[in-house]
Amino acid sequence: NDPIAKAYGISRLADYLRVSNKLLILWSPDYLERLWCVYELAVFLRFHKKEEYCHTSLDRAVETGSRLHCMWYLCGDLLSYAMIASVLVDRWALSCSEEWRKFRSEVKRFSVRRAKCSSSEDYHTLTQLITDMYGSEESFAAVVRGIWLGGGEDNNHSTCLLSRTSLR
Repeated sequence: NDPIAKAYGISRLADYLRVSNKLLILWSPDYLERLWCVYELAVFLRFHKKEEYCHTSLDRAVETGSRLHCMWYLCGDLLSYAMIASVLVDRWALSCSEEWRKFRSEVKRFSVRRAKCSSSEDYHTLTQLITDMYGSEESFAAVVRGIWLGGGEDNNHSTCLLSRTSLR
């Protein structure tokens, strides 16, 4: 409850994000509704190029890792591995496209005001910091929409587990 310690902690988070090379976002449907996540994204994008972040669906990452582990365990020869992999990739691509549509829908509706925070004091501090960095909450929302929706609303390709950048 110490306001000085809290301000110091928030500034340290910003410092850490400033010197980070990449930001890996493990997206879930409520990612843009959590103000601390929104603030983390705002800080990172303020000091880095948009190519320096990578996002993936949290559920998809867990599911893919589990499938790869099972395939490795169950497949004794290369042919079995290839057959199972092709079926799983087809199924994965279909479900990924649905997640991408949900993700795009969330981004289209994104507003800093919709983000929630359990502490009203933190809410006001974080929204003010975002406003200070971008001039207004709407300016930041436009940055977010521009990154994930592209220049136009017709950008329908999915980057579910694939990013335009590597994690190096």
